[in-house]
Amino acid sequence: MSTRARAFRSLAVVATAVALAMSSPAAYSSRDRATPPPISRLGTAPSGYTMGDPQVLRTRDGVTLVAWDEYYQSPNHLRLARKVGANAWQRVPVPVGDLTSISPPYLIEDTVGDRVIMAANGQGETDGSLGTYVWTSANNGRTWSDPQMVWDSFGSGNLTPDGSGGFYAVSDLTGVSVVHVPSALTMQHWPDDDLVLSDRIASRGALDLATIGRHNTLLFGFADGHNQAWVHVTATPGNDRDVRVMRGLYADGALKLAADRTGGVAVAIREVHTPAGNVNRLFAVAFQIDGNALVLRTLRPISSLGEDVVNFGVTTLKTATGGSTGRFRIAWRNDADRLRTRQSSQPSDPVWGTTRTIVTFPARGYVYPATPALDGAWTSLHAYTKDLHEVEIAVPLG
Repeated sequence: MSTRARAFRSLAVVATAVALAMSSPAAYSSRDRATPPPISRLGTAPSGYTMGDPQVLRTRDGVTLVAWDEYYQSPNHLRLARKVGANAWQRVPVPVGDLTSISPPYLIEDTVGDRVIMAANGQGETDGSLGTYVWTSANNGRTWSDPQMVWDSFGSGNLTPDGSGGFYAVSDLTGVSVVHVPSALTMQHWPDDDLVLSDRIASRGALDLATIGRHNTLLFGFADGHNQAWVHVTATPGNDRDVRVMRGLYADGALKLAADRTGGVAVAIREVHTPAGNVNRLFAVAFQIDGNALVLRTLRPISSLGEDVVNFGVTTLKTATGGSTGRFRIAWRNDADRLRTRQSSQPSDPVWGTTRTIVTFPARGYVYPATPALDGAWTSLHAYTKDLHEVEIAVPLG
């Protein structure tokens, strides 16, 4: 999706949010961390630019990477911050070649090729330059290749590993469709290489990709415009491979997926009716793969009825060497601008642990935080300072 199509955040709205947030007390509850964690500022928007939501990746070597875009002026910028162990965050330059427009980037680790892959949709000033581009790093994000075009049409950059060194990426601007890019990163062409998986929707709401199980089966999650969430299973087209995982979404539910070799989870915001009014509550449904069929577990609430969920992120919990555990962590921001988390304690049918409040943003000088991206022990968010400087921040989850 072109960065020009994204809405520019209104400073008037932000100013209102600042006034309200900074005038409200921000007390910590008994379940909050006794000592609020340090917040690292990874970048500040240059004059005339605005910043996109970040993406986070923790590699199996324990290196944490955060990537984001800066847009609204030409050329766009692609930024990356890197953290190794207890060392401070460091900014790493990423070459963009002749690209002038760049969408929000996505990060995956290719454990087969022992490299990190970053992807984004981009375009230069020449005809035929629109498409999906990839950057690769063979040293845990310390240096990066020049951008390489792998898909010659619209896309979002959203990608998931295929288990063989390549990846699937969301293609086109509407519908349930992907392109498969092999490990050699050879160019894929529209329309021959466009895989339209389902025609259940004509235009997109929330969507996400993941792969699950020993065979890295593709999962394409999407909202259908009727307040329902679906997951298309495998890279084989056909509506018969769509599995409904949730109803009663609030709008498109901001649906997200996470999965590993053991299992997966779909998370979305549902609208719950109570005597005191409607509540936007976060729910999760876990699943396993049996052949090409999803085995759904019980739908479980994640957030409380005493809060409205504004946005959220979800990730798998890995072993120290990046292996699968079948466990997950969810982080969300509520209407009090608190960042809260829960994580599951067992694979298969998860048991979700106690909710923990990590940080209350206004008490730390930040307002209007956006969707948390998370992997490993870190989450990163787009936010504003109290004096309306636009920033990317990182918060340890503990």
